[in-house]
Amino acid sequence: MGSLDSNNSSQTQSNVSKFNPLDPEEFRTQAHEMVDFIADYYKNIETYPVLSQVEPGYLRTQLPENAPYCPESFDSIMKDVQNHIVPGMTHWLSPNFFAFFPATVSSAAFIGEMLCNCFNSVGFNWLASPAMTELEMIVMDWLANMLKLPKTFMFLARVVVYFKVQPVKRSYAR
Repeated sequence: MGSLDSNNSSQTQSNVSKFNPLDPEEFRTQAHEMVDFIADYYKNIETYPVLSQVEPGYLRTQLPENAPYCPESFDSIMKDVQNHIVPGMTHWLSPNFFAFFPATVSSAAFIGEMLCNCFNSVGFNWLASPAMTELEMIVMDWLANMLKLPKTFMFLARVVVYFKVQPVKRSYAR
C-alpha cells in the first residue's frame, strides 16, 4: 500500500495513475464485484462470530500511518475490507445475533440506496428535485394513512394549494 510520506521525495506527480471516478465500464465491473461480495457476505454470515474478536486499536496496526499517495486498485481495497474490516465488525444481521435490532436492512433497501446514490439528488426544495420532493410527500402520506393519522399530518391537503401557484418559468441561455 503506497502512502504519502513527507520524508519520501521520490514520489512525484508522474507516479500517480489516472483517476477517473465516473468511468461507466469501471463502475459496472466494480459494482458487480461489490454485489457479489455483499451476496457472499450474507450467504456466509453465520460463519462469522457475531461479536468482533479484535482488541481496541487493532486497525491502526493493520493500515499505513499515512494516507495512500496513489489510488489503490479495487482488488486491493476489497482484500483490506475482507482481511481488516470484516474481522472488526459486529455482524448485526447474523441470525445468531439476538440483541438490539437484528433485522435492519433488506435487499430492497440496498437496491433503493444504489438508485439514490446514482442520482445524487439533493432535496433542498421542490426546485432542487421535483421528483424526490413529491415522492417523499406521497410516501409520507402513505405512512400517515397506514398509521391512521389525521389529515392534518398529511401533505395531500397542503399540496393542492402549494402547486396552484404560477409554475416556474425557466430560461436556458444558449
